[in-house]
Amino acid sequence: MKIPPLIANNRKKFAALVVAAIILFSLVAWTAFSPAILSPQSEAALSNSLFRYTKSESIVNITDGEGSYSFIFGLDYNETVSPGSPTIVVVFASLLSEQKSGGFLKGVALQVVSSSVLIDGQDETGVRSMVTTSGGIMTDRLSGVDINDTGGSNVIAARLIISTVDVNYIGYLQGSEQAVTLNGTLTIV
Repeated sequence: MKIPPLIANNRKKFAALVVAAIILFSLVAWTAFSPAILSPQSEAALSNSLFRYTKSESIVNITDGEGSYSFIFGLDYNETVSPGSPTIVVVFASLLSEQKSGGFLKGVALQVVSSSVLIDGQDETGVRSMVTTSGGIMTDRLSGVDINDTGGSNVIAARLIISTVDVNYIGYLQGSEQAVTLNGTLTIV
């Protein structure tokens, strides 16, 4: 196969053009697949959101290379369940405030690295996690929590390992990881 004369005469320019196109495409893809950023929410906005159903909440402050952030986490679940019936535990998070340290930072997102549910300190197996972000609130829906105890009052805990994601105007970088635990009381009848 013969190389066309235009390419054969300009191999270095053509190679440089191909490399530049690959880099440009990679940057565009890296930016396009950035996670959804969380915008700071006011107390009034949170009181009219999922946070009105919270059984437990916690404020977590995180600092990474791009800034300092304050997040609020909430926990919702059925407080009264029957033995042998599966239940769903929902953890939600929202950004309360941010202090950006760089002008290249567009915003911050949260990534759930891992999540688990514990009942009376025992890790529940088979729990499935589904993370979504909508309206400035990240939600982790933990389903498949099987209640096998026979009755009484139990301590339920949702434990998450979360990471900030610094979303820049071009691309994104994973920030600091932190453990978040929310506790509540579960009555089995």
